[in-house]
Parts: sequence; structure tokens; C-alpha cells
Amino acid sequence: MSPANRTGLRLAAAGTAAALALAAGAPAFAQDETAQAPSGPAGTESTAADSTENEATEAEERQDPEGPAEAPGPQAWSHGAVYRYADQHIEGANMGTAVTARPEFMVDEAAPDPELTAATILVFTATVDRDDLLLHDERNPTYNGYPAPGYDNCTVWEWGATCILTDFAPEAGQAYTPSEATPLTFEITGEVTAADAAPYHAVDVDAAGLEAALAEPGAHYDLDGDDRFSLVETDGSGIWHSGYGMFLFESDPVRPELPTEEEPALPVTGGSATVLVSSAAAALLAGAVVSAVFRRRRTAGNWE
Repeated sequence: MSPANRTGLRLAAAGTAAALALAAGAPAFAQDETAQAPSGPAGTESTAADSTENEATEAEERQDPEGPAEAPGPQAWSHGAVYRYADQHIEGANMGTAVTARPEFMVDEAAPDPELTAATILVFTATVDRDDLLLHDERNPTYNGYPAPGYDNCTVWEWGATCILTDFAPEAGQAYTPSEATPLTFEITGEVTAADAAPYHAVDVDAAGLEAALAEPGAHYDLDGDDRFSLVETDGSGIWHSGYGMFLFESDPVRPELPTEEEPALPVTGGSATVLVSSAAAALLAGAVVSAVFRRRRTAGNWE
């Protein structure tokens, strides 16, 4: 290869290297915006395993099936059924909205004397501090979410809500959840975080317990009304906790504002990936032109 050709190729290579170096040093907004962090099954399996381990730890830390001592509402009756509960993660819990909660009640042990059970009372608590609940069995309210079952057989309290079922006949080994006609809603009144949890549980009461619940100051129950909260059979989630279940809330992420037509995404002076590619092409073209010029000069020299 002649010196002229080698010189042209060197100039072309130098121009290409300069363009590539410029691209490598460009700011993030000028580079490919579609690149994402790598992800794979290994990360997913680790997350699922950690979640299962955390749930198992929480289950061990919770109280016995008779219900936590600090729970509001009626206390458990020793002759009632023993229930277990599922946790639920509720997404889209944005302040000012209402979300649907899906509690699940598993009958771990049937009542020894079902004929003595006058009613089953479902207790839904407003949001409390999750760590205080799990570690210390304390229900310190956070005031970010409240249960709002507006049914005839339910009463809403300052701390939560209770619903009385007089026609509920639970069977051992069966799970139950609210019917489609009577969903349980939560009103989100604050900014929920991972520190919020809303526990719930169920207790059976005899005739005396039912009478006391109906006579409690502030109670408003119509057990014969047409619009009554009810439970139906369900397959259940398969992960059950003793003592109480929890609703855990997650709000939608805050998305950044997208640029408008008046506010372009990239500076008008350049710096985008398109400009960088054009620069590299121009450098290659310049090297080719120089090489051609040298070849023409050499050819002219030969003719002379």
C-alpha cells in the first residue's frame, strides 16, 4: 500500500476513533435511553424466597388463634371456631381514593358446640404501625386508611369497623371471603407507606356476647336489613396466619413530568445519539476524500 493510501486510512481511523470517544463521553441524555438494568429468574426467585421467609417469620411472631389481646372489638369466645387469615397487598392505594380489600378467613377448627354460637363478628381495624403490631402487639394508629363497610349489619368506629353475621355456618378446612355483592372497601385518607398495616380477625360469640355487642354505645346494626355484609366460600391463598390477617397498602409511583412540545427532550445545540452517528460518518467520509486526493495526485505524477 502506498504512503498516500496509508495516510488516508490513518486519517479515517483517527476520525472514527474521535467520534466514538465523543459518544462514550456523552451525557446520559444523549445516549440510548432504552437501556435497562439486567434482570433474570435468579433475582425473581430470590425475591420470592425472601417474601416467603418474611411471611413465615411474621406468622411465628403473631399471637395465638384466640386473637391478640390488644385487638379492639369483642373478645374471642372459648367455645367458638378457630380461624386463620391471609395477608393481602393492595396496590393503587392513593390518598383520596377507595380500594377493595379481600380478607380471607380459614376455619382451622370448627366450633365444638355450633348450636351455642349466636353470631360471628368480623373485626376490621384502620391502619396501624406495622412494626409495632408485629413486634410488640401494639396497635398505634397511623390514620392513613379506614375500613368502610356501609352495610346494614356493620358499624364503623373511630378505630375501624365490625360486621355481625348471624347466618354464617363455617365448616372446618374451608376458607371464606366477602361475596361479590358485598365487597369490603378501604378509604385511603393519607399517604400510605410500607409502615402501614390494617389487621383483621373474626370471633364467634354466644347469645350473651351478641347481646353485649348490639348494646355497645355507638353501635348501629340492622341484622334483618336487606343490604347485609356476607361471606362466601373461596379456595384461599394457601398462606395462613394465626391471630389476624393484614392488609398492606402500596400507592402508585410518582412519575416524572414528560417534556412538552415547547420543552424539547434534548438541547437544541446537539449532543444526541443522532448527531454522534453523523459525526462518525463525516469523519469516515473525510478520510476517504483525503485518500482519493492522494491517489489522484499520484496518478497525475505518473502521467507526467
